[in-house]
Amino acid sequence: MSDAEVGVGTFIGFLKEKKSMWLIVIVLAVGIGLMLFGRDGTVHIGADDTEVRVRELCEQIDGVFNVHVMIRFEDDTVKGIAVVCDGGDRAEVKLKLTEVLCSLFSIPSGSVSVVGGK
Repeated sequence: MSDAEVGVGTFIGFLKEKKSMWLIVIVLAVGIGLMLFGRDGTVHIGADDTEVRVRELCEQIDGVFNVHVMIRFEDDTVKGIAVVCDGGDRAEVKLKLTEVLCSLFSIPSGSVSVVGGK
C-alpha cells in the first residue's frame, strides 16, 4: 500500500467513526454547490475568471496588445467594461473591441470604454 492509500483509508475510517463529520462534509458540499450555481440554475463565473477570458479574447483581435480589463458587475450582470490596451487609442481598434464586448455581454456601447495604454 502506498502512503497516499494509507492516508485516504485512514481519513475514511476516521469519518466512519465520527458520524458527525459526514454532516460537515455534506454541508461543505452543499455550500460549494450554492456558490457555483445561482438560484436560477445558471453557473456563475467569478469576476477574475471573466476578466481573464475577456482579456484573452481581446488579445486575439488584430492590432490589440498588452490588454488590461476591468468589469463592473451588479447582481451577476455585467454593467460596464473598461479596456486599456496598446492600440486602444486607434478608432478601428476601439470599434472592434466595443462591438465584440457589446455582443458578448448584450450591453450598450456606452457601457464599454476602450483607451490606449502607456
